[in-house]
Amino acid sequence: MTEDNRELFAEIVRDANHNLDLNDDDNKKIFDKDLYSFISSHEGIRCEAYDDANSKPIREILANNKGIQGNESIGIGFNMKPKEAKIEWEKIFGNKYNFEDLKTGIGKITEEDQKILYEHSVKTRTKEVENLYKNVWDKLRANEKMTIMSLYFNGSSSLVGKDTKFHKNIHEYVRTSDKQYLLKAVHEVEFHSNKDNSQGIAKRRTCEAFLLNSTKSSFYFTTKCSINITRSQNSLFA
Repeated sequence: MTEDNRELFAEIVRDANHNLDLNDDDNKKIFDKDLYSFISSHEGIRCEAYDDANSKPIREILANNKGIQGNESIGIGFNMKPKEAKIEWEKIFGNKYNFEDLKTGIGKITEEDQKILYEHSVKTRTKEVENLYKNVWDKLRANEKMTIMSLYFNGSSSLVGKDTKFHKNIHEYVRTSDKQYLLKAVHEVEFHSNKDNSQGIAKRRTCEAFLLNSTKSSFYFTTKCSINITRSQNSLFA
């Protein structure tokens, strides 16, 4: 997918999810499918370990006696580097795979298991994000929630945590219903959420800013309202 297509894709996903009621099962399925599509379009899908700083396979890096620049990751952005990663992994897969072998580039997981790994990661991270935004989460539009999930998936609390301007602006946006705070949050995403000035991250942040900016949606209302939209009406990625 080209960068222009990713930006267009972000806008399509924003509009498709803007007024979804996530308490409705069909709407939630649309959201989950589009979240997977959005995150995987930026993270990529890999069944073997890779360096998340440059997307190179770990086996190639080690074979060429090169150093790993970022984190050993697998699937859709599952970070294998933290100590707790192995514990989390074994809760999902038991002894089906040798975690340490995979981490050093030996072997692969199946496509089915990378999806299981992703679903586990999203379930865990959703609970963590809901805790960070517990007073306002249910009042956010689905595309706004999706953006926060994508940011948290990529940078954890450093991007959307309680000490960030983004977090403050989202809370003020909900408290006041004033779109200026949403636009401030959009600005934070696009211009202040890439401390290493990575070109690849900058492109992702542009897409996340498009996804977050509800005011640009064709279905935007100044007063939040949610409507039920069935899959046949709204799913763009069946």
